[in-house]
Amino acid sequence: MVASAYAWVEAAVAFFPRLQQWQSAVRDALLEVGIGPNNGNTYEHMEGTKVGGSTFDEAGKRHTAADLLQHADSNNITVLLFANVHRILFAPPESGSPPKASGVVFSDSSGVRHQAFLRQGPWSEVLVAAGAIGSPHLLMLSGVGDGASLRAHDIPVVLNLPGVGKGMADNPANAIYVPSPIPVETSLIQIVGITDFGGYIEAASGAQASLSQVVSLGTVAPGLRNEAVMLQYAEALKYLPHEIQRILGQAGVILQKVDGPASSGSLSLNEINIEDSPLVRFNYYSAPEDLFTCIETTRVVQQILNTEAMRNFTYTSFPDTIRRNAEMIGNFMPANLDVITLAEWCRNTVTTIWHYHGGCQVGSVVDKDYRVVGAAGLRVIDGSIFDSSPGTNPQATVMMLGRYMGLKIHQDRQ
Repeated sequence: MVASAYAWVEAAVAFFPRLQQWQSAVRDALLEVGIGPNNGNTYEHMEGTKVGGSTFDEAGKRHTAADLLQHADSNNITVLLFANVHRILFAPPESGSPPKASGVVFSDSSGVRHQAFLRQGPWSEVLVAAGAIGSPHLLMLSGVGDGASLRAHDIPVVLNLPGVGKGMADNPANAIYVPSPIPVETSLIQIVGITDFGGYIEAASGAQASLSQVVSLGTVAPGLRNEAVMLQYAEALKYLPHEIQRILGQAGVILQKVDGPASSGSLSLNEINIEDSPLVRFNYYSAPEDLFTCIETTRVVQQILNTEAMRNFTYTSFPDTIRRNAEMIGNFMPANLDVITLAEWCRNTVTTIWHYHGGCQVGSVVDKDYRVVGAAGLRVIDGSIFDSSPGTNPQATVMMLGRYMGLKIHQDRQ
């Protein structure tokens, strides 16, 4: 059923890109430095170099999980846009019975609050799919979580479940800016090199990539990053000299992502409103093995930049314009590749790659069928259940999980 669910998602929203000059060069460079074999176009996750699936079709149109709705029976589904669920409702407690989810409180696009209740019956369930940050946050606001923490926020405890919000992780990434003497295509992640030590090497190119949040985040030290600083950075980019903007437009980005990761943190409440973001710590590179992976992968990237395949896309020496604006443009390969220098570089330039997971993990929060332990009529079905991020990008697995669980729940009801 898992394989058929993957195939169903692939047929709906996945496409193989047609490689152009930059992505082809990165592929050849990966193979040149020994990240083999060449696995070609494949959705499978295996060591070596491959062309992965993309949500952009041949015409450049992006497809999303929303496309899957066209396969739904419109008589059985109602979709509300710009609606926020504030908390899960539970039926009045019965002696000796676990708390049972009965509905939700939500606000519509005008901010008006409503209540939606489940139909009576043994199969009715609330399925939480708010993501690795949203799902544990919603459970806590609904009274499901660490009892002491909930009481500290004056939230009535429905179910004492200390695992909610634990095991939060985000795969650390580090992006290396690669100015090119010749124009490059605009591309997002297409080629990926999967090493045998847990490092993934991916590439993007063109102005959209080189001016992206991944690159800009890495130019600001982690302790100084906040929304105001990043907005100032984005505004400053608009006033860069024309020559710099031209250089940025024909640049590539090579980034490395750490598998797993081993480092993890937690999520806790900030305020008691769903609109207020919770406090999240991922503790990037706190585990030595993650730092080792970054160091070794960065060394491989250095080898890639020195390959024959990349010769036309790299400078032997940077023009003065790039050197003068280096700090503004992005992170370059560190000159010194010793362990201490690279460890510091990894920590100082780390960025998110938006592959958050954890917070409602199997065993501590949900069971093997993703039912919330100790509750009835309540499941969590999203990336918050993962112990590690699957593959180089978890989109396919998350969509597969939705399809798989839909089929499984339907099958169980038969």
